[in-house]
Amino acid sequence: MLDVIYRFRPVENLLGKFKELERRQIYMAPTHEQNDPMDGYKNVTFRGDEVLWENLLRHYVLALVWVMTNILLQDDFEEPNIPATLTEDDLPTDELRRLYREASDAFLKEPGPASLLTIVVRLQEPLRREGVRMILTLLSPAAFAAVTASFHKRGLLPAQPIEMPKTPSLHTILEAFTHGTTEIPEAPLESLAFVLNSVSAEQALRMLFKLEHDKVGGRSRHMHYLLWGFPARYIDELIDQLVHPPWGAACFSATCTNAAVWATYGAGHCGVALVYRPVTEEGRSFIPLIGVTGSSTVLGKPSNLIKGTIKGQLRPITYTRELPKIEFFQSLGTIPRGKLERAWLSLGNGKRSTVVDGILKEDAEWRQSYWDSFDRIVTTKLEDWKHEEEYRIVLPDMLGLRQDDPYVEYEFSSLVGIVFGMKTNESDKLAIMKEIWRQCQAINRDDFSFYRMAFHAEKGQLVRI
Repeated sequence: MLDVIYRFRPVENLLGKFKELERRQIYMAPTHEQNDPMDGYKNVTFRGDEVLWENLLRHYVLALVWVMTNILLQDDFEEPNIPATLTEDDLPTDELRRLYREASDAFLKEPGPASLLTIVVRLQEPLRREGVRMILTLLSPAAFAAVTASFHKRGLLPAQPIEMPKTPSLHTILEAFTHGTTEIPEAPLESLAFVLNSVSAEQALRMLFKLEHDKVGGRSRHMHYLLWGFPARYIDELIDQLVHPPWGAACFSATCTNAAVWATYGAGHCGVALVYRPVTEEGRSFIPLIGVTGSSTVLGKPSNLIKGTIKGQLRPITYTRELPKIEFFQSLGTIPRGKLERAWLSLGNGKRSTVVDGILKEDAEWRQSYWDSFDRIVTTKLEDWKHEEEYRIVLPDMLGLRQDDPYVEYEFSSLVGIVFGMKTNESDKLAIMKEIWRQCQAINRDDFSFYRMAFHAEKGQLVRI
C-alpha cells in the first residue's frame, strides 16, 4: 500500500507553456519518448507452422512493395515508414495487388524461402527476434530482386537498379541453415544470428556513409537501404505494431531521496517532485484521473474526443535481467479479425494455421493471457534502473485517440505536497507556491505541504525536510 508517491518534473513543464500545475495535468509519454530504449521491448519467440511462416515472408514482400512504391515518388533520401499492419486488402489499386502477388510468388519459389518453410517449423526451439532478423537479412537479396523485377516489368525501375551483393559467407550460412540439422538449440542459433546481424548492420552503415560521401542521389540510396537496412527495421516494426497497441506512461517513484533520480528527472536538482496521495481499493493503488476514453463522430464533421474518469493504477516496476517472453503468432492483437484471418492465419488455397485458435475464438482465456503479457512488458525493466523504485500509470491506446491529447487531469485533492530540489531557484519556488495558494483559496483548502531537499552530512544522503 502506497502512502504517497513522487513525480519529478522540471519547473518549465509546470509553469511554462504546458502549465501542468495550473491545469492539474499529467503527461502520458509515448514509448519513443521514454529514456530507456528497452522500455516496452518485446522478447518475442516465433513458434509457427508453415502457414504462418509463409504469410510472414509474403508480408515482408508486401512491405517492401509498399515502401518501394512510395520512394519512387521521393527525390531526397528519407528513412521510410513501414506500416506493419498493412495487408493486401489495403493496397490502393488492383494493379499494385497484382504486382505484389507476382513478386511474392516469385520470391517463395526461390530455393532459400522454399527450403526455409520446411525446416523452420521443425526447430527444437522457436526462433526469436535476432533469428528472424537473420533469416530476413539472408533472404533480402532474393526478395529485393523479385520486387524490383516486377517493378521493371511495368517500366518503373531499370532491370538492375543497384548491384546485388555476392557475399559467400551469407550464402554459406543460408545453405547451412536451410539444409543442415534440425537439432539446432535456440541459444547458439540466436548467438550466431546476433553476430551476423551486427556485421550486417555495420555493412549497411558503411554503405550508406559511402553513398553520402560520394553524393549519390536519393533513389540509389533508397535502394541500398531497402537491400541492406530494411530487414532490421522491418522486424522491429512488425513486433512493435502487431503485438500490442501503443501506450502512454506517467512515471513516479516511491522515493524522493535518490540523488541520481533528481539529476535525471528533476532537471539536475533544479526541478521539483510532486507528492501525490493515491487511493487504495482491494490492495491496488491508483490516482483518480480524467482523460480520453472514446470519440464521437457526426457525419460531415470532425470526430470529437470523449473524456471520462480513469483509475490510473500505479503499477510497480519489476527489475530483472530476463525480460518476459511473448509468443508472436499467438499475440497478433492489433489487426481486425477479418484481416488477420485472411492475411496471416490462412493461405490463398484455403489452408489454415492450426496453432492460433485462441485468437480467432477470442475466448476469455486468450484475452486474459494477451493483456497479462502486455502488463508484464510495460512494467519490466533491466536491473540498471532499480535505483529509481519506479511506479507507473500505463494507458493503452487501441484507437490512437490520445495522440492529439496525451494529457490526463488529476483531482487537486490527490496532490498533497511539492518537494523543491536542492538547486531550485527562489523565483521558481515563489511562482509555484503562488499557484498552489491560488488553487487552495478557490476551495478553502489549508492542508498542502511544501518541502525541500537537503544533504544530511551524518547520514551521507539526501533527505526531505
